[in-house]
Amino acid sequence: MSNNKSQSQSCGWKIIQGREKIHPNNGSGSECIWFRLPAHLQILIFQHLPTLADQINFLTATKIWRSLIHPLEWRVNKEGVPYKYPWLLFSQGGEKGTRYNLYDPLTNLTHSISIPESEECEVRFSNKGWLLLTKPPTSIFFFEPFTRTRIQVPDLWQMEAVDGFCFSGTPTSPNWKIFGIRHLQKRVINVWYLGQGDSNWIKITVHSATFPHPSFTNPVSDGNSLYYLRENGSVIRFELFTDDEGDTHIGWHIECSASRYFGKSRQRFLIWYEEELIWVFVDQGRGIHVVKLDKRVGQWVPLNRLEKEITYLSQTTSGSTRKGTEHKKHSSNVHVS
Repeated sequence: MSNNKSQSQSCGWKIIQGREKIHPNNGSGSECIWFRLPAHLQILIFQHLPTLADQINFLTATKIWRSLIHPLEWRVNKEGVPYKYPWLLFSQGGEKGTRYNLYDPLTNLTHSISIPESEECEVRFSNKGWLLLTKPPTSIFFFEPFTRTRIQVPDLWQMEAVDGFCFSGTPTSPNWKIFGIRHLQKRVINVWYLGQGDSNWIKITVHSATFPHPSFTNPVSDGNSLYYLRENGSVIRFELFTDDEGDTHIGWHIECSASRYFGKSRQRFLIWYEEELIWVFVDQGRGIHVVKLDKRVGQWVPLNRLEKEITYLSQTTSGSTRKGTEHKKHSSNVHVS
């Protein structure tokens, strides 16, 4: 034991390896040595945990530890352990329950968590670990499920009628934006927009004889524009602009023409990935096909392979992430829920 202790001191891991000094609360009033460590050391330990599962366990262990850590940003941290792949969150027993499963596609493990704050709510979109939830009749808010951080945004009337939401960035980052869209009838679309610091939603109603029925896929945003897939495979782009008086408005135009691929598809998903708009569709034979928008010619072009990416598809949020070395034994590149 003395050799091990000496080695742990030289490696700088005396606190973690010296287990004989750690004792639980046995009812006599003694306290685990972990809680007597300075806060900056406890945070340092958290930052060096090797996996996201370990970090989740740390955050859920006690309120003290949860209060030490800022909400997870779920992005590559050059000074720490990077998050190279997302986990999948889905509800247990109904859309508005409070228990959720977290599925790790790399290890094929599922974790169960409770989110009481989501009672009577609906998850409308997710991005970088943050959820966008709505609660009737008008409440809408961001929520980070591991630290229980809630950020309320201005109420939105007629919220239940919105077909789809998306947001860019996170509520802790500058210049985040939320978009909502509703297809009223064949020739009418409503679009809502809320930016950081805004006290009210901007709403526009677009009338056009060129609008066919919507595809009811998830909308996506590049941070300034909203992309929405129409039933015939063409894409509408709604773009923010500011007039001479400084007021924000939303303009729109058809980004590309109808697609020859669309008639074959049962399920359709839009993804904004590395500055490109990607469309994934599942055909009637359950084959999966991927095309991207070539803005130079305004047409969809096929992508034969996604060898370097893993793609996650759902009706609310879809996305891709680049494969790391940990995915070498991972057989499937596409996950559909």
